[in-house]
Amino acid sequence: MEPGHRASLRTLTFIVLASCFSIPILVLGLSRARTTSEEIRERIDGGNLLMTRRAVADIESLVTTRKESVQVIAQTLAEVETWDPSTLQSIALQSRATISGVEYLLIADASGTSLVFAPSKRAGDLAGVDYNDRVYIQRLRRTRRPVVSEVIVGKSSGVPQIAIAAPILSRSGALRGFVTATVPLTGLLQQVSTNTDESVQQRLVVLDSLHRVLIDTGQREPSSPLNEMPGRVFELMDATTVLTTTDDRNESVRARFGQASLEGQTWGVWSLVPEALIQQRVDAELRSIYTFTGTAIGFSFLLSLLLSGALARRLASFQAFAGEVGRGNLVVRLPPVSSLAPREFALLQTISNSTLDLLEASQARQNVLLQTLEAKTEEMRPLAAAWQHVGDAIEFLDLDGVVQFSNPAALALRAHAPEAAARESSLFREVEDASQVWASLRRGEIWRGNLQRAASSSHDIREDDVTVFPILDDGGELSGAIVIRRDVTHMRREEQRANRNERLAALGTMAATVAHEINNPLTYVQANVEDVRGQLELAGLAPGDDSLDALDDALEGVDRVASIVRRMLTLARPPKASKAICDVERAITSAIEVSQNAITHRGELITELRDPGWASIRDSSLFQVMVNLLNNAVQALPTGAPEGHHVRVHAQREGERVIITVQDTGVGMESAQLERIFDPFYTTKKI
Repeated sequence: MEPGHRASLRTLTFIVLASCFSIPILVLGLSRARTTSEEIRERIDGGNLLMTRRAVADIESLVTTRKESVQVIAQTLAEVETWDPSTLQSIALQSRATISGVEYLLIADASGTSLVFAPSKRAGDLAGVDYNDRVYIQRLRRTRRPVVSEVIVGKSSGVPQIAIAAPILSRSGALRGFVTATVPLTGLLQQVSTNTDESVQQRLVVLDSLHRVLIDTGQREPSSPLNEMPGRVFELMDATTVLTTTDDRNESVRARFGQASLEGQTWGVWSLVPEALIQQRVDAELRSIYTFTGTAIGFSFLLSLLLSGALARRLASFQAFAGEVGRGNLVVRLPPVSSLAPREFALLQTISNSTLDLLEASQARQNVLLQTLEAKTEEMRPLAAAWQHVGDAIEFLDLDGVVQFSNPAALALRAHAPEAAARESSLFREVEDASQVWASLRRGEIWRGNLQRAASSSHDIREDDVTVFPILDDGGELSGAIVIRRDVTHMRREEQRANRNERLAALGTMAATVAHEINNPLTYVQANVEDVRGQLELAGLAPGDDSLDALDDALEGVDRVASIVRRMLTLARPPKASKAICDVERAITSAIEVSQNAITHRGELITELRDPGWASIRDSSLFQVMVNLLNNAVQALPTGAPEGHHVRVHAQREGERVIITVQDTGVGMESAQLERIFDPFYTTKKI
């Protein structure tokens, strides 16, 4: 193709840009149209699910709060010693006034006969009615727990309502009577109905456990059941199922179903949206997508036309610049021009190759320099990384002790130093005789020592292992020093911990040995005392004799010593690797028995064990912890005033956890001590 017949760059650019812009827009539009229907249905399903969940939560919340209020009334009546109509009527009227949403309140005796009725103003009104024929009262007698009735339509008001009854139990647990509250569902129905989304004509239907319609925002008669929602579907559906079906109006709907559990009965909640409305939304969304896609494609053609014109103008100016650089200035070499390429590239190709050799030679020299620099950088990278991340503090000092440069660890040590001493090494302020250090360095010797310092973030004393190396010049004269400080505090503490663990292990072994040695003669003492006591009884001594009482005291002392020996063996027993469970109350009681005598001389012991049950812990571990806590509590109490002090042990279960609290009225701890209570081997006791 001759140069005069080549396509212009502007034309090719327009074609390429238009294709790059319009094709993705078209693909996105078609993809969006393909997923629109599913997304709209997912949003409708989400709205239906949210509607059913809100309705279920409102229904269950209403029943739960009213049931709790009725239980409180039952507990109040259980504490009334003598029932008389006037007292019961007063309690009923006061209780009804404090509970919102309750229409009537009735109190009946154990036989099921009503005693008082509120809001009646006089005691005895409507009394004497037998409530034993109510199904929910029969269930209350069987379970002795609060019950909820089926939905009842008021005889005079025609309003659906439920009855909530709670048993009144005596202190011995016998049924003393029951209290019943009548709760109209009008407020609930209004609250649930207001949560519907009218923009999608969302319809809410609530059925009771007998499949009677309680709520229908579609304006159906409340007493009429839904034709297309038989009991079989009601029993099988759940809140996670999406159903496309035909409702009672013979309209296709998309539905969600939920269930509200109310003391053995179940209410059903349906949320419905017509399929016709969903399809209308889908069609409207598709029209919007197609309109937007067409508009975007038209805009992309206009933008491509503008960009191609701008590129053509830029190329014209570049042609003028290329004519200048073709005589020896910078230029980019172009590959051979294809016959299909624009004619402007043919002009660029004729002036680009003349300067390429110069550029390649220059680039070759630059590559050699870059390779040399990269090799040196690679050699220095490990040293730089070590300098930045090494844990030891490293400082380079001049002959005046001033830090010339240091690593980050050393900077952290000097971070809290005064501004005037920020560049001075702390080494020569911390050693006893700095002149000896400099003397060793001038002799070319390495100086080593241990220094102590206060930690910057706490009151701890840190210990450093310090090594100072001399820096000698070519003539052997000292020109500076290198200081390396290593924090060995943790290592020293680990050594102390190991020594203490060895002593504790030896102490435990000795305790076990002593316990075993005590057990053997203790058995002889117990057997002999029991034998002597039996001989005295055979000899005719009557119970209550001083000799028999003395022997009984001796046996009691033997039992106490045996109990202490068993606790020592429990404490010394090595823990098992397998998972164990422990009777918390028993372990706490055992620890109290061991510490009882020490507590008695210092103050009063108050025990509050509220059925803590079992916990996943070894009984020996819990026993050891409780003994230590009780001993610490006793040692905190002052001597000589036991009547004014006490140690309280409280344990109760909270969910899946057991909370144990040991409290004393001793001297307590200061804030600085509280910050270190979990430090290993920390103590405030004197040696």
